[in-house]
Amino acid sequence: MKKLSILLLLVLLAMFLVGCSGVTTPSTIPSILMDNPEEYNVQGLRVNADFKVDVSEWWPNVEMDTYWVPAVVLGNPDNTTEELLELKGQPEKAKEEINVLFEALAFMHLCTEPGIHNAKTQGENDIWWEFPKPAEPAIRDGTVNCASAANVIQYLLENDYDEVGYVWRHTSFDSGDVGGHCTSYIKENGNYYFFDPVSLAEEDSAYPVEDGDEHFYGGGDLCDLIIQSTPRKYAIFWTQLSTGDEAIFAMFQSPYGHFALGNEGHNLYYPKAFDGANLKIWKDPADSVELLQASYNPKPPTNQYGVENYADYMPYANYENFDETEEQGEPEISTIPSDG
Repeated sequence: MKKLSILLLLVLLAMFLVGCSGVTTPSTIPSILMDNPEEYNVQGLRVNADFKVDVSEWWPNVEMDTYWVPAVVLGNPDNTTEELLELKGQPEKAKEEINVLFEALAFMHLCTEPGIHNAKTQGENDIWWEFPKPAEPAIRDGTVNCASAANVIQYLLENDYDEVGYVWRHTSFDSGDVGGHCTSYIKENGNYYFFDPVSLAEEDSAYPVEDGDEHFYGGGDLCDLIIQSTPRKYAIFWTQLSTGDEAIFAMFQSPYGHFALGNEGHNLYYPKAFDGANLKIWKDPADSVELLQASYNPKPPTNQYGVENYADYMPYANYENFDETEEQGEPEISTIPSDG
């Protein structure tokens, strides 16, 4: 009986220690609230947010199990806003110190602003190539656009989650507003999280307050929301709610950063050196837009927009060193899914 009592006491002690450890997994919302949230909150980010809203209840064309969640679902921050500000302009140090999405997004708001556009260069067959600004000069200069903001997220968090990648879409060339947009995703413990980091770069951005309230409008983009879902359901979420005619919706991984994107007519291209097996494409068959692998690698720009050593930054230098005999995989291509 005495042995049983001792065993029970040990079990209770173990349960107590686990409960007090403060350890949370990225797939669950932290249960331990921060005592000093004002030291961590910026813009719409709320360190003590604890909601999980199925947005299909708001928009009937969106499939169920498409959740709006707060940034802390992927981990509580260790660095305060004051500590993050000390990392401004220091990419290597920021990469070392920033380990969760909440910190990366807060850093984006505190230490960057909207600025430089993609560098452009003309290549073979009248293809115009756009090279997104790499993460390190973007952090040093403190200026980002959508693609370079996604580069910053990949750079800061690539070793902290199972997968950190890119989401890209482009409207139909027949639409009144032709163009594309690049955002980010994280995969952790089998769950996908989609979000737009560039929205936080503006000092007075319209990033929605993380309170789980449907009434977050005021100029914000729906892709600002951190959406937990599957790639297919997120494609439905975006195409159903987009104000433009989305002709192509794609997800991809790139271990060295965003690949260059080429444009000629109604065709879009990625470099031959980029492994197409890392690319998942949904296309609208009603539109004539194609995303294809080019037959060559574009020549990287040099010193575009005052950025030094642009061509030396991976993956651009990697394009030139690509072994022509190396086999590259084919993208997975599907029709843009509907709510049916």
